[in-house]
Amino acid sequence: MLVFAMLAGPVAAAVAIAAPRLIGTGSPLKPPGHQKPNPKAGLGVIRPGSAQVLPIAVPDPAGGPPWGLRYFTTTRGLGCLQAGRVQNGQLGVIGQDGVFNDDGQFHPYVPDYMGGNYSMPFPCGVLDANGHAFGAVSIHGVPASGLMVPSATQRGCVAHHDHGPIGRRPNQPPICPRKDWRLLYYGMAGPEAKSVTYVVNGQRKTIATGGNQGAYLIVLPVPRKSFHALGSFEPMPAPGGGPIVRIDYRNGYVCHLRRRAQDNGPIGGTCPLVGRVLVKRPQPKPTDVASPVTARLGKAHYGPKVVVSFIARVGVTDASAQYTGIMRLNSHGINCHAIEGGGTYKDINAGQRVQLSFPTQRCHGTFRGEVRFNGGQNTALGPTAGPGQGVLVGKFKITVR
Repeated sequence: MLVFAMLAGPVAAAVAIAAPRLIGTGSPLKPPGHQKPNPKAGLGVIRPGSAQVLPIAVPDPAGGPPWGLRYFTTTRGLGCLQAGRVQNGQLGVIGQDGVFNDDGQFHPYVPDYMGGNYSMPFPCGVLDANGHAFGAVSIHGVPASGLMVPSATQRGCVAHHDHGPIGRRPNQPPICPRKDWRLLYYGMAGPEAKSVTYVVNGQRKTIATGGNQGAYLIVLPVPRKSFHALGSFEPMPAPGGGPIVRIDYRNGYVCHLRRRAQDNGPIGGTCPLVGRVLVKRPQPKPTDVASPVTARLGKAHYGPKVVVSFIARVGVTDASAQYTGIMRLNSHGINCHAIEGGGTYKDINAGQRVQLSFPTQRCHGTFRGEVRFNGGQNTALGPTAGPGQGVLVGKFKITVR
């Protein structure tokens, strides 16, 4: 397996690194059993034969199998990147930190493993005209096992603050040892990207990208001063974030990034989508999508909700488009002066009746909202447009007493 070494300086270069010692291989990691794959909703499902482990191997601070990346495309027109431990050309997890009964073996992902249909700590982007995707994620706290999506069968471990005092509650996940936490920054910088430079502990290091998507991966231990922030992750529609300060491209362009003062923090700037070729999609006019929107009150375990309904005039065939809605809360009380939002996150046929729900936060008053059609953006799970963006479908008003 090709190893991309991290070196100081503006140009990546290769050095000899001792191959990690192999460990035994156990049963594969399967998707959470409670989720049924849906090729027409959320992220969709992995297209058969599309998953490929990339030629990237980043040493773990404590040794063992290195960290790597796997790229795949989905039935909803997305390209996604997964991170995990890698061995014998397979991506997976290690039996530690509460995974597979701490058996110490390597457990590869099954070919269709995604971890979740609607959300996961992996970057996804809508495929462009040349089949390239862009996106990134900063994850502040991944167990050394590599398990990012716990389930009922593989609970993994947690930071102490995640669930408050552990006590003696049944089936409580164990607490991860502090030495087993990792910071991960990875993404798809595009076909033109050739190297990524980042700063850690005041030192600049440069790594080469791998694969046709310009993928990169940074794995760091969690510094003691950052344990209070464990468990957060930030998906981004473009490469960058965290300690990344520079991305170099084959066409000569260099993207310089400014980062926040705290070292190893999850927040940072992003670079433009260099090499992206937009798909020529027809943009609907207001008269194409306009449809009456009705609103009624419904019940939910967290209190009354507003359910809006309309007939979709334009169909949705992949994750590049969706119908989004917002409702403005404007009354007295906690959380009663805010904007609630939501989207369809699924394929929709033209002429199909669609519903969106908005929590009322137990607020009272007259609330107004709108539904819009949004398409052609890069964001995974479709565009998450703000007020006024997209093509207006219709408006609604409802009084909650």
